[in-house]
Amino acid sequence: MKIAILSAHKSYDYRIHRHIRMLLSLGHEVDYYNISNESAPDPGISDSRFNYIHLYLRKKFSPQTLKVAYKLIKMLMKTHYDYYFVQDEELLALFPLVRTIEKGKIILDVHEMLRGDFLKRILIRTLLSFPKKHRACLTALHSNVEYLKRYFDDVYVLDNLPLYTDFDVCAEMKQKEKLNVIYVGMITEENRQMLKTLDVMHKLIDTGRFTATLIGPIANRTRRDEIERRIKHLQSEHPQDFHYLGPLGRKEVVAYLCHADIMIVLLSFPSECKVASNKFLEAIAAGLVLVTDHVNFSPAVPEHLIVKVDKNDTPDWIADRIVSLYDCQEKILTAKKEIRKWFKNSRLFWESYEYVYKQLFRTN
Repeated sequence: MKIAILSAHKSYDYRIHRHIRMLLSLGHEVDYYNISNESAPDPGISDSRFNYIHLYLRKKFSPQTLKVAYKLIKMLMKTHYDYYFVQDEELLALFPLVRTIEKGKIILDVHEMLRGDFLKRILIRTLLSFPKKHRACLTALHSNVEYLKRYFDDVYVLDNLPLYTDFDVCAEMKQKEKLNVIYVGMITEENRQMLKTLDVMHKLIDTGRFTATLIGPIANRTRRDEIERRIKHLQSEHPQDFHYLGPLGRKEVVAYLCHADIMIVLLSFPSECKVASNKFLEAIAAGLVLVTDHVNFSPAVPEHLIVKVDKNDTPDWIADRIVSLYDCQEKILTAKKEIRKWFKNSRLFWESYEYVYKQLFRTN
């Protein structure tokens, strides 16, 4: 079976990476059409049944956007695909112009929260122009399900579980002179409270007991300039203990996670919002102590494995709470071992979704 994956993400988007790995493991052929502003992207997958097609777009919604869209449509029309696996709602607007779509089915993966996003809702409704048999949907958020069921017969929630094979390489846990605090993910103030996270890291480094590692791209969103200034200041003031590494490939991210000790996950989502966070679950897989102000995660993680802080707590208070952990490293080592044991026993691996792929991507 031949499948086209369409996205406007970075080539190393972990959710798409997992989709590709799973589809290849089931014997499908995959063409990955990726629109991004990367200069030399590499999805990091080597397989004779996998083909990566990169379409460079410096800036979304620019005059160049129409040229890239036209080029993508022409390429899609040259090949028959059994399935079009769409990763961004805006790409749905192309399909009325792709005549060969009549021979293939569309499956949409909804990454972000739909509540309050009028544009994405309108784009999803464009699927109503296609025959009903052509529509199915995956989502990362339980809060999206009620809306999506209005338009799709088949809606599956795929929580952002890590691939088991990625995290079966964690290093032996031992006491350290300095503990490493890490953040991995999109670096943005929007939903992620990055400025507060950087304040906490700064205060921890000042104690002389911690190093801090920041991994991920800086999003072109609100307060970006302020975030960049704060990062440069930390690099200048603490060049030995603060490390901003930018976006990294999967193997490198896993290696840094497996050698870290504490993950900071501060989210501005309402407490009642159930979310499935990539970085949260990857930290669990790596056996990190989690410091977070949001415990309504999906799938649920036992709260005794989490260091809970309040959304209104100051950076000073959060830092003091983390410093108190340093004073008893034996407890940290015990907690890390318990977290890894729980992760393995829970079997919350991406591989457990194999039945969903077999249900959706079938010949009949």
